[in-house]
Amino acid sequence: MSFIKILKAPSKLFKKDVITFLTIRRHDLGVLDNKLYYIAVKPTASISVLRQKVWHLLDLPDYCDEIIKLESEDGKELPLTYLRTGNEPQHPYILEVWLPGNQSCTPINTLTS
Repeated sequence: MSFIKILKAPSKLFKKDVITFLTIRRHDLGVLDNKLYYIAVKPTASISVLRQKVWHLLDLPDYCDEIIKLESEDGKELPLTYLRTGNEPQHPYILEVWLPGNQSCTPINTLTS
């Protein structure tokens, strides 16, 4: 790519990564982890990139039946696209992993925005 093309490229290509802080609750394994984790993605990241980051953080296989929920501190369920907005370490999101059928509330597709 030439220097002129780089200068003409949209500015959103050069946006910095957004850092989102999380705590993880693995109900499928019976682990409630109070450690602070983070995911760094671009604000324009696709759903597949978000999925790949979450799967890597949770160490899940490519195909699994677990239900993944993202919640705010006050218990409000959020779509996974909120990982693109970032947050403060003092107010981390809660990432919950449930086995299918063992979830305490009805499943909602959290991948849609």
